[in-house]
Amino acid sequence: MKAGKYYVGDLCYVLGDKAHDELCKMCYPTGNTTGIEGKRVLSDGRIVISFKCPYGDGVYGDQSGMSYMVDSGCLGITLLEGLEEQWENPNTHITHLKEETMTEYIGRLGHIVEYDSEFNVKRVSVDGDVNMTFGDKVTINTGMFFFDTSSDDEW
Repeated sequence: MKAGKYYVGDLCYVLGDKAHDELCKMCYPTGNTTGIEGKRVLSDGRIVISFKCPYGDGVYGDQSGMSYMVDSGCLGITLLEGLEEQWENPNTHITHLKEETMTEYIGRLGHIVEYDSEFNVKRVSVDGDVNMTFGDKVTINTGMFFFDTSSDDEW
């Protein structure tokens, strides 16, 4: 990936509905229920890399203790530039969040990371867990799974 500012987290939070639907169709083509991971180029030219989380939805941690909320079962990365134009605040019905900016929203669910030079992204299985490495700045180990957000329990 080229140098720049990137969003790292669940791509469903920042891609517009059309772009996220397109990504889902690329990752889960007709008849494929396991999903296809890796690099994709969307029809608008946006490059995204997406990996499945073996434990599904929940909160995962990285090597620095940062957390990443997952609602689509996947974590990924995409260039921050151009996201604001397609982002819609999903919390307009919640009084204290209806004025939230995309940057504030991202800060609660994923992270913005700046890379000064080209970097590699990879996924490696390690004893049943998965390490997702986004350059030299973020490594998410799915063994650092905090809780399952799909349950009815309150946290």
